[in-house]
Amino acid sequence: MPLIFLAAQNPAVEDFVQKREEMLFSTTLIKVFMRILSGVFYLLMNVALWSYFVASCVVIFPFALIIGVIASPFDPNRRVLQKISCLWANHYVDINPFWTIKVFGRENMSPNKTYVMVSNHQSMLDGLVPYRASLHFKWIGKHSTFNLPIVGWMMRLCGHIPVRRGDPESREHCMALCHAWLNRGSSILFFPEGTRSPDSHMLPFKLGAFRLALETGRDILPMVILGGHQAVPKHSLNLTRRSTMTLKILPVISVQDYDRHNPDEVQRLADHVFHQMERALAKV
Repeated sequence: MPLIFLAAQNPAVEDFVQKREEMLFSTTLIKVFMRILSGVFYLLMNVALWSYFVASCVVIFPFALIIGVIASPFDPNRRVLQKISCLWANHYVDINPFWTIKVFGRENMSPNKTYVMVSNHQSMLDGLVPYRASLHFKWIGKHSTFNLPIVGWMMRLCGHIPVRRGDPESREHCMALCHAWLNRGSSILFFPEGTRSPDSHMLPFKLGAFRLALETGRDILPMVILGGHQAVPKHSLNLTRRSTMTLKILPVISVQDYDRHNPDEVQRLADHVFHQMERALAKV
């Protein structure tokens, strides 16, 4: 029998119904308040993390510039600057309480060798995560990123390589710099998808990394990053999404069995690397 009908006949039931409604109303208010409080907390955390990022860049860049100038006569590969970048990148990821990074496969690489490194690209964090590999490398990035204040200046200072999409002249200049850095002992990191994928699935590879590997005879060191999309999705600036990111370094892929004089081999090599990385992503 409905409580409202009983309440009309029994004062005790009426009192019970009233208290129940008050309790439900109070519970709803508490839930709304907690949701608002949670939203404010995450907003403030996001502002704090971005503020720390900007402040740390402002502090580190002048220090790195001075160190780079002092070290340049005896450090042409800018390894000291790479160490500073590595410490900063790892520190910034570590201070974020919402992120965790796990690294697998370090045994697949040698710190004394140079590679053409290739990685999938899910998030803007992908510029930080490969530093966990502790290799000396220069990475390829879109030209507009190098024009950003402080961050772009630091990238240029470290010797990372800009490229303009769809610009053949820029692409040729980029490849020339890649050859030069490889010859000087730096690995080169490519994100061969060319842009961030909107989800965890890889986009088709562009061929620059594989052409470089065939031209120089350098082994390819594939790596896959999982969880970056959950941490900071494409077009998002939210640094408070919880995510466990995984960097998996795969076994090197030799190019010795590919004919460098056959243009079709570039695509065959790219397809082989793509499938190896795709399988690794499925297993992570």
